[in-house]
Amino acid sequence: MRTEPAPPVDLLTWYVTPQSLSTRLAGVHLTYLSKPGIADWDSVSPEIHLLVENADLGKASRVLLLGGGNGLAALGLHSRFPGLEIGLYEINFVAQTLSEKNISLHQAQQQIRIVHRLDEIPAESLEAAAIFLPKGIGLCRRWLLDLYALLQPGGELYLVGSNQGGVQSVIRDAEAVFQKATILAYKKGHRLARLIRPHTSLQSAPPWASESGIKPGTWAEARYTTRQGEFQMLSHPGVFSYQKLDPATKMVLDHWEIDAADILADLGCGFGALGITASYQAAQVDLFDSNILAVETSQKNLETLQQTNARALPGDVLSSAGSRRYTQIATNPPFHTGMARDHYLPRVFMAQSRRQLVPGGRLLLVSNRFLNYEVELRKLFPDVRVQAADSRYILFCARKSESAG
Repeated sequence: MRTEPAPPVDLLTWYVTPQSLSTRLAGVHLTYLSKPGIADWDSVSPEIHLLVENADLGKASRVLLLGGGNGLAALGLHSRFPGLEIGLYEINFVAQTLSEKNISLHQAQQQIRIVHRLDEIPAESLEAAAIFLPKGIGLCRRWLLDLYALLQPGGELYLVGSNQGGVQSVIRDAEAVFQKATILAYKKGHRLARLIRPHTSLQSAPPWASESGIKPGTWAEARYTTRQGEFQMLSHPGVFSYQKLDPATKMVLDHWEIDAADILADLGCGFGALGITASYQAAQVDLFDSNILAVETSQKNLETLQQTNARALPGDVLSSAGSRRYTQIATNPPFHTGMARDHYLPRVFMAQSRRQLVPGGRLLLVSNRFLNYEVELRKLFPDVRVQAADSRYILFCARKSESAG
């Protein structure tokens, strides 16, 4: 079992500082920057090895990578195919930022570029594309349909992922849209498949291709009722609990005491249920998420509901907050990065929240009961109490000292 390295005493400095790493990929020595906040941040995943070492892109001039992490996969492909134009589309803000740094580090800005929106790519303009499997079957299905429209007839689609992450199911979904898959390679419970985009338009699409949110150009919807009223939000596959209000968030909404003068932060906002609902009571609300799709969805909901006292910002935890301080911060911190348990990210959420709170400010943190965050909270806050609990979740209220800076 892979164990995480022990961070230094200064957890926040360790977390935010990119580290210089090196590896051999497809026989080439590569240096790159990486940091916590993305999956496999300090190692080279089997998926990257499989794609870089086995993809046959010698005849392609343009390829798009979806979910390529910190840019190492693009650098590896660039070393194998120097004339290849590579686009990177990444929904993780930390990974996107690292990719930008690594492209600059290798002075590869002419060959590798960041793609911010798939709908800005001209139809049938790509000769090849690759998907690193994201979490959630809905987002992967959306990407399969997106790429069918963006690939040229005869263009190649590579799928790479783990058996545990559902790659075999995704390959079956892809075969329902593209031609039959060819398995090119296996590595440590992972596989790489290649499919060819047919020369005809998509005619016999699978039933899921017409679902709201999965069909390109559409949004999913989430409806929920709280003590604040009934809400209907737009949502998007790939966003946490994108089709419904998760019970942990509902627990916060049911017990959150908000004053009209409050300046609030929703840390890990998802489609915006927590922060947007709170914006009807507070003076100002900032919604943060490292998932760029979550931020775009939250901002879309704010605009649709005409809530002008709130904004959605992408960031690495609270990196985008700047000098703003909050009277209250609410969060349901993630405890996985990718498929792996992350022991440090929840502690970073707590420590950065303490730093951004005003003296006397409150952190509302909800979590699964088995995570036992009370010990860590008491290391940072002098006053910690249980505000609500049920058989699955527990909501802590941690108050910052009035004398703390």
